[in-house]
Parts: sequence; C-alpha cells; structure tokens
Amino acid sequence: PFNLQRGGAIWVSFSYTCKRPGLADDAVREKLLNRFNVAVGGLSTTNTRGFPQFPASRLVDAETAGRFEEVAREYIALAVENQN
Repeated sequence: PFNLQRGGAIWVSFSYTCKRPGLADDAVREKLLNRFNVAVGGLSTTNTRGFPQFPASRLVDAETAGRFEEVAREYIALAVENQN
C-alpha cells in the first residue's frame, strides 16, 4: 500500500489498492486521504486513485509519525479486507 522512493518520498498507493473491496468506495479513500493529509502536514495531490506523496523526513517528528501510523494501520486493514 506504500512506496518509498529514492528521493525520500513516501507514496500512498491508492492507484494499486482502489479496486480492493475495502477501498473500492471513493468516499472511503477520500476520508483516508484527508486523514493522511492532516497526519503528515500535506500531500502532493488529492487524487484518490493516484499516488499522493509526502517527504519521509516528516516522520522524524514522533507525533507526526504516530498520526501517520494510526491512519496507515486503518488503510492497510482496509486494503487486505476480504482478500482470501
């Protein structure tokens, strides 16, 4: 569900996960996108079928990292939901 790029950016891979049952609804992805945006202080795009990204260096701050982890855990759970 995430990619770490050579330049130090973390991408939220909505493009790869948007067809999974738990993330098929645009409203669900939009809610997650908004939560990621708040958690890390801004993303590169608002495209819920794309690859919003942010600098990994933002996760140095413990509070930011904690907020990111909380949203990331929910995102991962939805991405693997009903994947048998």
